Amino acid sequence: MAACHLSALILFLTTPLSAGAGKVRVQTPDYPVNGSLGHSVWLPVDIDPITKDAEITWRFIGDSVVTVARFSVDENKIKFFSGRFSGRVKMYGNCTLQINELSKLDEGNYTVTVTTSVDEKGELSLQVYEPVSKPKIELMNRTAGETCNMTLRCSVERGDGVVYNWSPNYIIDANYSIEPVSRNMEQLDVSVGMSDSINYSCTAWNPISNESTVFSEEKPCQHLQKDLTLTPLSLTRTLTIPNNYENIQSPNGITIYATIQKPSST
Repeated sequence: MAACHLSALILFLTTPLSAGAGKVRVQTPDYPVNGSLGHSVWLPVDIDPITKDAEITWRFIGDSVVTVARFSVDENKIKFFSGRFSGRVKMYGNCTLQINELSKLDEGNYTVTVTTSVDEKGELSLQVYEPVSKPKIELMNRTAGETCNMTLRCSVERGDGVVYNWSPNYIIDANYSIEPVSRNMEQLDVSVGMSDSINYSCTAWNPISNESTVFSEEKPCQHLQKDLTLTPLSLTRTLTIPNNYENIQSPNGITIYATIQKPSST
């Protein structure tokens, strides 16, 4: 808070002719400022020059306009206004605004106005995100054919604006074969050999945080390969055969029906 006062006083000493002269430049970021839920954020501004007759006012533009703080250069005094920002804000540096204990309600547009004989205004946008929790990876399904096909799903319990990225953690087998890794997707479809192992990393991130989890399983499809092995079946078939057929039991237990040519009676 005192730093804002000091910046203005230094300008008075070093640039005495700037008071009331020329156009004031107010520069704010042209990109959204990102804040973390429950933490502090700084809304930067560059004002040049700060003249002796200037008033610098921060406002929040929501459903209604809320005046947050005002610095009077001539009086060398900052006023913080009552309301939901009360006790959570301060001005420092080049009259940059700091907001503490961020909530989702603080998200939106802010203006900083420098009032002299005319008003010069800067505007910026604040976005508030909940940090992501450590992701969880689930094996949703696996099917076997010539290869083993699996679907992995990555999810988080907390966090908003979350994007998921998948990458191989490392390769175990020399002949490891994978489908292209998915980006910005919760699910990853993987195709591997029946006796291969898998090791993937999922990273969940948003503009203010990121967390990763590794999924590793040794030969996850080997048991499916065993299930696909065919075992001999014992089949019984009942047939009606003519009198001139006889059955012969083969050595391997399979019943063979053969035609018997009987000699003609004389």
